[in-house]
Amino acid sequence: MSQSRTLPPVELLWERYSLNPFTGKLCNRRTGKVIHGNYVRTTGRKTRRTICIHWNSHSYKTAYARAVFAFMTGKWPIHELDHIDQNPLNDRPWNLRDVTSRQNIQNRPNFGGTWVERKRKWQAQIRINGKVKWLGYHRTQADAVAAYWEAVERYGLADVRTLRGA
Repeated sequence: MSQSRTLPPVELLWERYSLNPFTGKLCNRRTGKVIHGNYVRTTGRKTRRTICIHWNSHSYKTAYARAVFAFMTGKWPIHELDHIDQNPLNDRPWNLRDVTSRQNIQNRPNFGGTWVERKRKWQAQIRINGKVKWLGYHRTQADAVAAYWEAVERYGLADVRTLRGA
């Protein structure tokens, strides 16, 4: 999320909140209440949470996961935050990592496999330098994903499998 003002210092998070590292829940130090954040809906599903931080007479709205990441690492993320297990509501610290947009896109659940109903097959494709390269139709999703990863290696793209620990 882009901010028009700089985000508050991480020290402010440490001063006002505590974090349960096992659940990824922030608690207000003064009241002891868990900060659940506000859910943002897209396509009818809860997809992420936001939190509002008050500092210097201003309110700063940011993703809940970004606040958890900043709390744990001592700095706000530079790039995008990736939820390693693909669950945008799982804000546990071990599940968050600061990645480039390219790495985040490659780690999406449908990378390399899309069902094409009229062909009754899985289609594989990859984006290279902004252009989509078609990798063919495949009988199974696993075959489509395998074709995707072969293309990642063939074209020398960042292999996010090593980042995900796969």
